[in-house]
Amino acid sequence: MRRSVTLILLLALLAAGILTGSTLALDSKGDQVTITTHALAGDPSTAEGLTVNFPLIMGGCLFWDISFPADQPEQAAAQFRYDPDAESPSDTDDQASVDFLLASTSYSDIYLLGGSLWEDVPPALTAMLKQLAAGMEPDTERTRTVRLTDYMDCWPLKAYLPDCPLPTSVLNQRMSEYFTVPIPQDYQVEVELATNRLGDLNHVVCRKEEHYLFQSDAWSFETPQGYLFTFPNTYYDGQLTQSVPIDSSRLLAGWGLYRLTLNSDNTDGQLETVYTLPEGSEILDFLADGDKSTFFLLTREEGMLRLRVFDERAALQNTFDLLPMGKEDHYMQTYAGADFLVPMLYGEGPDSYRLAVVAADSQGWQPDFTFSLAEQAALGVKGISWLDTYLCPLSMDYADGRLAIRDAYGDYGENNFYISVYTGDGLAYLGTYESSLTIPAVLQTEYDIATNKSTVCTLPPVVTTPLLNWSETPS
Repeated sequence: MRRSVTLILLLALLAAGILTGSTLALDSKGDQVTITTHALAGDPSTAEGLTVNFPLIMGGCLFWDISFPADQPEQAAAQFRYDPDAESPSDTDDQASVDFLLASTSYSDIYLLGGSLWEDVPPALTAMLKQLAAGMEPDTERTRTVRLTDYMDCWPLKAYLPDCPLPTSVLNQRMSEYFTVPIPQDYQVEVELATNRLGDLNHVVCRKEEHYLFQSDAWSFETPQGYLFTFPNTYYDGQLTQSVPIDSSRLLAGWGLYRLTLNSDNTDGQLETVYTLPEGSEILDFLADGDKSTFFLLTREEGMLRLRVFDERAALQNTFDLLPMGKEDHYMQTYAGADFLVPMLYGEGPDSYRLAVVAADSQGWQPDFTFSLAEQAALGVKGISWLDTYLCPLSMDYADGRLAIRDAYGDYGENNFYISVYTGDGLAYLGTYESSLTIPAVLQTEYDIATNKSTVCTLPPVVTTPLLNWSETPS
């Protein structure tokens, strides 16, 4: 009990910044980290030339940078430091979005209206709210259920493109004018309104119908020609059981790839469709390489996962069918490396994950091979981590026809992980790895508030950005 109380006090002091490097002497073995491994399939020599690096943080002030050859983990080297003033890693992702207001999965359903905030509300929605609030007394509330098509024909849009200087109200207006998507005739919204003591409408809650769940994430890249973007063209039913196409009957150029070009003083912009997809295409993802000289559009078409490659001016260069994609298959994500892509699909069960490797060479971008995770799932290593998870443990690297994967494994996934190597022939190597910093391993300190004896800290370290790197070709 005393040890637990001591540890809690120590951690509290660490969090408060009271203990510094001069008052807290860390054990001299802090940089002595061991990695143990167990080969489940193939020969570890298949991973020769692969370096594994993963930084760890514990308690926001203890830092390790660990690296080792994947085929010789006994050569692990670690750098350790204690820094109570260091900033912990944060999620800095700035995601573009296109919201179909009153129908989007990310729409908060709440407006706090008053003064200049009205400027960001689309005109059609503003007119509806003011009409519903007509005649309200100060400090009163009102609830109305309305059919949305009695007030507007098409969805009002709210958009966000990172780093775009166009005023929000102008961007929303241009997007709503360009993407004219009809509202279903039966769509109803429950609207709650409230006024303040001056009689101004200052609070609105709009509750949407749950069987229309529009996605809101979009993908946008700033280019010399303007902002290149697209967004999903499907929505999910209320039970999240099926993907339903968004009505494109009023879109002049259909679904595809779009560009927003701003005027000279960034006060207005013009939208255009730079590439139109065939009817029935489902937009899944849009990516760019590091210098935004190549863009990649992934779609579901004709039962296939299809990849289109565009140059820096959004001119189509190549089209590839990567994987069969039936109705039971779902697009998961794409891992983007410096010169390779790995799109991923999943179906029902842990053995349903299928991946494709696309790589750049002197001839441009080309598919290399595809594979399934069924074999490693049968060996107890199941699934793969989502990239949009904060401090994601997933890392990949590709070279010379070999794809290496590093991902979390086991009950303490932050530090227990696996490494697999795939080639065109399938699984070439699979091994599990465990760091000595994994629970129940401990980090000892030289300081105890009550007894001046060593205390024991069993908080699990957190992996920040794991990296794999093929440094050489096996002989």
